[in-house]
Amino acid sequence: LAAHPEDLDRYYALVSVTGPASTPDQFPTRAAATAYWVNAFNAMVLKVVLLHYPARSVYDLALPRLETEYTFRADRRIVTLAEVEQEMLRAGDNDVRTLFATSRGALGTPLPGQEPIRAETLDRQLATAAARALDDPRILRIDSAAHSIYVWQLVLRRQSDFEDYWRSRRRASTGRLLDSLADMSSPRRRQ
Repeated sequence: LAAHPEDLDRYYALVSVTGPASTPDQFPTRAAATAYWVNAFNAMVLKVVLLHYPARSVYDLALPRLETEYTFRADRRIVTLAEVEQEMLRAGDNDVRTLFATSRGALGTPLPGQEPIRAETLDRQLATAAARALDDPRILRIDSAAHSIYVWQLVLRRQSDFEDYWRSRRRASTGRLLDSLADMSSPRRRQ
């Protein structure tokens, strides 16, 4: 990608001038808007990684803070990755599986998918991304001996969002983070 960034640059240029707010006719559904924000997020992370390539470690990208101190153009306005994440969740009706479809460009975060997120296949792609991430021991690790589960820090930061998502999908009055994670996991991981 560093040797041939043209496709990424063209895509980023497109994201800069189109979007659910500025060109709503191109994003007529929640799924289309959600796919836009997930793909925009991943493109922006790639732009930052390439800006610092080759980096010895993601810690080289730590200052400024990746989520809040780098700015990008999307939907004809200046945004941070934190703002893109909020737009993504809002567009997706707080579907937390979108978080597993975004890469933070570091070990211990989800790997980027092999294909762009598409409105037509959004639900399947988000389910696959969540299950794949939760199968990764850097995202979720079960220590049976200690009776502990270790999860990605973003999941813990957004624990109430995960619980709300599970309750809304299951039409339940109560729910725990464990319920939400088990529901999104692959059958093998769920066991």
